[in-house]
Amino acid sequence: SSSRLTDCELSGLAELAARDCTDLALARSVLQRTHEEWSRRINDLRHGSTELEWATLPTAVRMLKANVNDAQSAVQMFIQALELRAKERRLFQTLHCETRSDARIIGRDSNGHPVVYVCAKSQAGPLSALYEQFIITFESACKMAGDLGTVTFVVDMYGLQVHLNMDLKVAKALSVMLGTVFAERIGRIVVVDFSRAAAVLWCMAKPLMKPSTQKKFAFVTQAQAKDLNAQLFPSELAACLAETMQVNRDPKLTAEDRAAHARKTTAPGMPPPKAV
Repeated sequence: SSSRLTDCELSGLAELAARDCTDLALARSVLQRTHEEWSRRINDLRHGSTELEWATLPTAVRMLKANVNDAQSAVQMFIQALELRAKERRLFQTLHCETRSDARIIGRDSNGHPVVYVCAKSQAGPLSALYEQFIITFESACKMAGDLGTVTFVVDMYGLQVHLNMDLKVAKALSVMLGTVFAERIGRIVVVDFSRAAAVLWCMAKPLMKPSTQKKFAFVTQAQAKDLNAQLFPSELAACLAETMQVNRDPKLTAEDRAAHARKTTAPGMPPPKAV
């Protein structure tokens, strides 16, 4: 609830809400209606719930923004997000799972937003095997970003194995998670070395995304990524990303070499990637 926010946080929230044309009073109403509906459901199910700790005024502002100030739709999205968090409660509470790729928080961009990096070459197993790691990595990044902060993604498509990513059911589940629990959390997605094979996945994923999310994608080559990274990231992180992309493309390096580099460049508190 808003009582958990300091005066400074409330002031910042009001400023952000005004910038995004979000009615703060309407957000409070969405939050209250969501609390009432969720509490009723908990009583019906006769079990406790920790999900309401996540149902705060900043979250209500995000839900309203995602629904262009449509309060009813915002409440419905809010409830759906709480249901998903309840379903995956263990993941959201422990932030721990088996790592099946090198997906990790690698630093912060020049605006202070957490940066998540993943290389397709590291994928070990089908898309379903990455689902839990995606959730805990994004959730951890959101905790770093703050209540209304966004996350930047660098998705390196080098070494993509298309056949591992054709599960439409899992793709839809990830899309729903993105559009509810993580609504308005994506700041930018930089896709590196977008190949013809990757285009197949883009054609599958694009219809599942809102137009506003689609506009956050930037498709670049490795060479272009170096220039873009210099614009988006502090020099130390830009150099780290350039080195990381080179490590993932070096044929002389083993899977363990790549995993060791990933562990070395993982933000503290994240599960270290394994050799894959």
